[in-house]
Amino acid sequence: MPRIASSAADRQLNRRDVAVAIGLFALAVALFANSLGHEFVWDDTAVIRDNPFLRERGAWWHCFGRDFGLEIIRRPVGYYRPVVFLSFLLNYAEGGLHPFAYHAANVWLHGLNTVLVFCLLGRLAGRRIGTLAAAFFAVHPVHAESVAFIAGRSDLLCACFLLLSLLATARSFEARRGARAAWQGAALFAYAAALLSKELAVALPGVLLAYGLIHRFRFRTILALCAPTAVVAALYLGFRFCVLPMALVDQSSLSLDSEFASRGARLLFYYAAQQVFPVIPTLGAKVLARRLWVDVAAVALLVLLLAVARPRRLATDAAAWLAMFLAPALWVSLFAGIELSDRFAYVPSVGICALAAIAAARYWERVRLVRVALAILLAAFALLSFYYGRMWRNPISLWRASIAYHPQSGRSYYNLGNAYWGAGMRTEAAQMLRKAVRLSADDESRFRACANLAQLLAESGEDALAIEYCRRGLKIRPDRTQLRRLLAELFSNRGQHDNAIDELQTTLRFAPKNPDVHLDLAREYLAIRPAQLDRARQHYQHALELGAPTDETIEAAIAAAEAGRSSDSP
Repeated sequence: MPRIASSAADRQLNRRDVAVAIGLFALAVALFANSLGHEFVWDDTAVIRDNPFLRERGAWWHCFGRDFGLEIIRRPVGYYRPVVFLSFLLNYAEGGLHPFAYHAANVWLHGLNTVLVFCLLGRLAGRRIGTLAAAFFAVHPVHAESVAFIAGRSDLLCACFLLLSLLATARSFEARRGARAAWQGAALFAYAAALLSKELAVALPGVLLAYGLIHRFRFRTILALCAPTAVVAALYLGFRFCVLPMALVDQSSLSLDSEFASRGARLLFYYAAQQVFPVIPTLGAKVLARRLWVDVAAVALLVLLLAVARPRRLATDAAAWLAMFLAPALWVSLFAGIELSDRFAYVPSVGICALAAIAAARYWERVRLVRVALAILLAAFALLSFYYGRMWRNPISLWRASIAYHPQSGRSYYNLGNAYWGAGMRTEAAQMLRKAVRLSADDESRFRACANLAQLLAESGEDALAIEYCRRGLKIRPDRTQLRRLLAELFSNRGQHDNAIDELQTTLRFAPKNPDVHLDLAREYLAIRPAQLDRARQHYQHALELGAPTDETIEAAIAAAEAGRSSDSP
């Protein structure tokens, strides 16, 4: 893109720049090196550890037509990010399912992104601004989730390819005619990789358009700057919805009213404030923990930075980057029903880091206190990042920390309960799941908490309490087959076969072609006294017709009941 730095000498790479880049890379890597020994947490288990697609032959090519392979385990999420999955396949080929290789890749990518921020802003705004911005980017606490959370790699890869695309674009405007096409092709290839890493990259044409307008380039220059990426983005969107035609709007949660507008404004303040006041990590919680006045104060500080930063056009560039890349985060939180998350702020944070660097560079020589304040701020951010990174070491530590910051988050209690359950700590798991039932904000979350708690209590032999939570869950979602089958099993264990049959007959109304339900009914009709042999045989035959495997226990019981009937007959 057209040059902004003050002189040609200020843009040329020298040995000092190489040393600075190495130092910034080392800083970013050292800060998050504590995540190398972490386990798989949260979505890592579904996306990597338990994902059969990762071990499927031909996954290298098939990932370009799938949703992370999660449709195999009936957990489609609507993400079309084949480049991210390819990186997971590389990790799997290298280290199998050991978390170290996956975490190492994330840490390395964050170090690389820090160097790319230095290179891009050094080229556009000078070495000092590039160095300060990259230092802020290396230590910013809002990045802890993207780096320490393996599934957050989509943001790391998206940022990497976006920055590479912009560097290639800048180089294409400086290259001679023969090399210009090669640099433009490299820029578009990197941009396509960014789009295939995360949908957030669709905002880049808007960023480039804002850049051209802010610097008052000629129309022809603006067109050359924006049109190629806009065409690639349009092609990507068309291809993406052909491959994965899932809506980006959650109709069930969409209600365009005053409450919706209020939530939108609150989320905007939250994400903007998280860039300058990142003292409460989201950690998977769905609640806004900070008070509104804190976010308002943080946004006021952001406006102040914009006001004092000079050159004004560079500051406006940074603000445009922040705003353009925050827009997709607001979209997914408001329209797509996806929770707020710190990882959504990874790419936008380049803007706030640049803005802070531009403001600091203005007073660097004139006010010594600015240098002291910057050193203190960078040290504080580094300590927070190190601390936040440690929270992701295992599922229990993650959700304990989430509850500490968000004590009203039912989702955090739910996930901590599941983590305790997986670790064999059933008493603690039951306590957390009870709190999740009480604090869950929506019916689906409350149902999942009831269902898991009922299953846990059943495994612990507390049938009466398990029945209670089964009934509570079925009041919310009466059509859930698995929970109703569990309730029937609990009745059967207590000898209440009539109640079990009633529940299974109700289940058939919602799932008439479920062979497992017919098998359960066959068992119950054989268990009651006197056994109802004809009904048991009928349901067993129906289960076989629906594809159920032969059950020797049921067949033996039917044979015994027929023999008993024959011996009783005169």
